[in-house]
Amino acid sequence: MSLLSFTDVNIWYTRRGEQPSQAVAGVSLAVEPGELVTIVGESGSGKSTLIRSAIGLLPVNSRIGGEIRLDNASVAGWSHNRFARYRGTYVGFIPQDPGVALNPVKPIGRQLEDALRNRLRGGRLLPFGNGAHRQHIRREAFRFLELAGLPAPEAIYAKYPHELSGGMKQRVLIAIALSGEPKLLIADEPTSALDVTVQKQILDHLDVLREELGIGILLVTHDLGVALDRADRIVVMRHGRVVEEGTSSEILHGARDGYTRRLLEAAPGLHTGRLTPRSIDLSSLKLARVAAGEHERGTSEHAIEVTDVSKTFTTRRGGVEHSVKAADEVSFKVKSGATHALVGESGAGKSTIARIVAGLTAADSGEVRLLGQAERWSRKRLSRSLQFVYQNPYSSLDPRFSVADLVTEPIRVHRGDIGRRDRHEIALELLDGVQLPHKYAKHRAGELSGGQAQRVAIARALSLNPEIVILDEAVSALDVSVQAEILQLLADLQAAYSLTYLFITHDLGVVKLFADAVSVLRAGSVVESGDTASVLGNPQEEYTKLLIDSVPGSHLTV
Repeated sequence: MSLLSFTDVNIWYTRRGEQPSQAVAGVSLAVEPGELVTIVGESGSGKSTLIRSAIGLLPVNSRIGGEIRLDNASVAGWSHNRFARYRGTYVGFIPQDPGVALNPVKPIGRQLEDALRNRLRGGRLLPFGNGAHRQHIRREAFRFLELAGLPAPEAIYAKYPHELSGGMKQRVLIAIALSGEPKLLIADEPTSALDVTVQKQILDHLDVLREELGIGILLVTHDLGVALDRADRIVVMRHGRVVEEGTSSEILHGARDGYTRRLLEAAPGLHTGRLTPRSIDLSSLKLARVAAGEHERGTSEHAIEVTDVSKTFTTRRGGVEHSVKAADEVSFKVKSGATHALVGESGAGKSTIARIVAGLTAADSGEVRLLGQAERWSRKRLSRSLQFVYQNPYSSLDPRFSVADLVTEPIRVHRGDIGRRDRHEIALELLDGVQLPHKYAKHRAGELSGGQAQRVAIARALSLNPEIVILDEAVSALDVSVQAEILQLLADLQAAYSLTYLFITHDLGVVKLFADAVSVLRAGSVVESGDTASVLGNPQEEYTKLLIDSVPGSHLTV
């Protein structure tokens, strides 16, 4: 008997005064005990809507047709209270973002105990009870923290979420999901924002759980490498429909649907070559004429030179000072017009170095030379020559502004002699450059998809015609097809504008595809540096080898 099955499931969202919008159309699939099934597809494909329908987490304006069975019970249309008997006990749910899912003002132990008391009372929160009962709940909390692969559970128990790394917080969510001793785990993008080593540890642990406990797992991911590496069966969704289903081998070597083949072609980790830039004609751009009259571009061999840069952060907790060395005598050079990647796990110092290069953080010691010049740059001059593109574009785009105003805001600040009409013309040209239709000029950031918002952030960064662009995990949260489009766009723009990129990422597949050179950082120090082919093709350091071996699907090729 299947742990979970969907039979011809259709899901609509209704809004007053509008026609119902169909998010899922005629989907059928099942998960058996001990089986790992992955659902892959782009944002908007209906993945999350489908799995949330199985545990009663859809909004009230949703309507479900077809049959959904949990534990052989038909649950489509059940109330929240009826689902409470199954959530946490029969089925555990691991959400994508632990930063949102965990209560920031409650210690980890209390949050896990709440889940345990909820299980023991069958969906209702059990009181703390007497001392013996409290001790039993505490021991159970330690047991599930250990089961989720967390070392020193007594220490984790007393910490708050902000005191844990992303990987540790994700393991806490796994512990909470396991606390009901479920037969089925549903995981919604549980590793999408994690370092490759942490991702591998969590996926390895999920494999152990299903092998030892017979738990079935339904995993939603946009990472084809993860799906191909781990799944017994892969279900590909597009526009709410299943377009293909098969084993990893069947999908990798015999994909029948054109959309599946495009996903495979877009996955950076499955390719061995490098991106080739396409030509962009800049001769007619007002942007190029405006920028050319303002400043000359540098002629230095190296656009960025970092020499023996160190940075220590000190915090005070409970009257005791704690120091963390985020950068320890870091040195590397970035050739003009090239892409240099900084890779490593969280806490390696990648973003600290990027912020020091950008002038957003001061180094304790060492030197940074930009465009061959070592003197301290003014903020205005630095922003003309160097721009930053962040991982989350929504955090850097003012939600009150139109896209046209967002793109040209730097020009308005730095070039008061350029009027609004000319700025709007420049905005449209920049949207052309990042391949975004002019109709989006009137939109606001909140109306854009992740890929569209990232294109706007890139256009904004290019508006002052900089020579250096720092990209801090700028494609890590995007679907593989959107990621491929943005990477190709960045390669095209680099060739057209003679841009130098400092590229921060934890995705070595992207580095192999996109970067000319790479520096591997660990605990604030450079452990290996050189051209990408040499470092990734013949690594000399064990840590580099560990990172490469942790990349999901790295042994596979399309």
